[in-house]
Amino acid sequence: MNQFTDYYTVLSVPFGASSNAIKDSFRAKAKVLHPDVGGDSEVFQRLRKAYEILSDPKSRENYDRLYRLYFSKITNENLNQNQNNEKNQTRYSDPEKQSRKRDVHIAPQKKIEVAVFSPPYWFGLLKIGGILLTTVGIFLITANSLYSKGIPVFTNDISSSSRTSASQTSSASSIKTDTNSEELPSYFTLGSSSKFVIKIMGKPATMTDKKWKYGNSIIFFDENDFVVGYENNGELKVLLKNKTKNGEVRKGYSKIQVLDLLGTPKSILDEIWVFESVTIQYDEYQQVTSIKDPIKQLDKGKEESLTTNRTLTKEESNVETAQVDSKFNKSEELSTEHFDQLDQSKVASATEKPKSEANKEFGLGASMKDVEKIMGKPTSINGRDWSYDFSRITFDREGKVEGYSDISDNLKVWLGNQEANTSFSIGSTKSDVIKAMGTPTSVNGSNWSYDFSSVDFNRESEVEGYSDISDNLKVWLGNQEANTNFSIGSTKNDVIKAMGTPTSVNGSNWSYDFSSVDFNREGKVEGYSDISDNLKVWLGNQEANKSFSIGSTKSDVIKAMGTPTSVNGSSWSYDFSSITFKDGVVASYSNISSNLRIQ
Repeated sequence: MNQFTDYYTVLSVPFGASSNAIKDSFRAKAKVLHPDVGGDSEVFQRLRKAYEILSDPKSRENYDRLYRLYFSKITNENLNQNQNNEKNQTRYSDPEKQSRKRDVHIAPQKKIEVAVFSPPYWFGLLKIGGILLTTVGIFLITANSLYSKGIPVFTNDISSSSRTSASQTSSASSIKTDTNSEELPSYFTLGSSSKFVIKIMGKPATMTDKKWKYGNSIIFFDENDFVVGYENNGELKVLLKNKTKNGEVRKGYSKIQVLDLLGTPKSILDEIWVFESVTIQYDEYQQVTSIKDPIKQLDKGKEESLTTNRTLTKEESNVETAQVDSKFNKSEELSTEHFDQLDQSKVASATEKPKSEANKEFGLGASMKDVEKIMGKPTSINGRDWSYDFSRITFDREGKVEGYSDISDNLKVWLGNQEANTSFSIGSTKSDVIKAMGTPTSVNGSNWSYDFSSVDFNRESEVEGYSDISDNLKVWLGNQEANTNFSIGSTKNDVIKAMGTPTSVNGSNWSYDFSSVDFNREGKVEGYSDISDNLKVWLGNQEANKSFSIGSTKSDVIKAMGTPTSVNGSSWSYDFSSITFKDGVVASYSNISSNLRIQ
């Protein structure tokens, strides 16, 4: 029997969810789980299968019938099991009875007869009763004697203690109840998984595998999809620890001590924590090594001015304040608006830079000395990485720039100007990409990013793939032609004529929105999946009054069913139903959607 799969759980929607809710959930999960952004292919296939079934009204109706049948059976089995457990618990709740279970089962009549009708049993009861009556009598006589002498037997203190104890017991019970009914966490924190972040924050406006954007805020993930940093401009539900103490942060303090004094940081990137008015940097031992407090620095500057018996003018005071804020409060200026679009000043002009500006920006291959001359002293240095706020520059072993990430949009970097009416393609050089796109947002080895879109280069520095997530890449592989289809065995050129330029190219896989086309080593189509229902694929027309059976050929199936929804190796799908071939003939099938025309 095939194992039942709860596709509502796969999509994280409740049973009976609306079509829009299912679609929104699928799109949000697909952006995270799609193989193009580092997701697991098997997990994505299961997600896609769930969407295919629940998005089609007829298939969903058939699946819901199976869903109700399955869970009603599970519910009945659990109910029967619980009833049996309650009976057993009631029958054998007493430990002594439990220990005698075997004896009673073997000879129940004999055991009962001996226990109830033997004389020692009654003599024992009478003896115990006599002792209890004697004890109660002595207690009452003593109490009456003490009361007649004016000595209270039960004091208010005892009663008060009893009430207090009862109150505490009730309070503890109330606390336990509240704890059990406590809602799920409402915040994420450092180390939270990307899936947990989606539960708390919902789907991000834009994302890559390492960086998600919510409004003007950003969350950073490591290679295992766990939160390693963030920049919170008001939109993030993040909590590390609430402030519990008052005091001043000092050098040498641990991160826990800082959290106790200041609470959750506004931003975290590597070993730099930014609060509302303080920026703190930690060393390799996780201890405070640098504290930048612009308010205190300003007060110190004012005190030094007073010691010289010189009163600053209003204009001088404003200048001094601006200089201090500029030097020590860069975190106030960390806006994420640069994620909305590339800086137009970098890409608008197609002319060469004037010679007077030649030394105002650095590029790949620039020396550390050149970078420091253009950018000034870095905010932090970690090995061959220099940080300027949240942006980073990476140097090679010779001290030359080999990569960068302009997260804070503050790096004075320039690789070239964008040229009008220019595009790039598979096989284009880096120079071609720069002419089409201008200076990248980041360069990391063979990968260039433009906002959240990316371009991948091979060892010959030629484009081998791309992903146009931000829908901003000026990439062109060919124009779509009217009334054109592709099929199994078609060439890449045939697919381009039918579909136009793909949304992404990753090795032998091309994507058009969420639909995909797979090629073999010869560059011929070997499979596809029409999730977005947008592929112009044709294998053959369906014929009236045709059906297939076990042993039928692929041609027979096409005559009976028409072009499949997807082809994956020896498996063909029609909505959620599937047919498996072996040696070119039908070996098995699964008619989940009740749409297969089986003989």
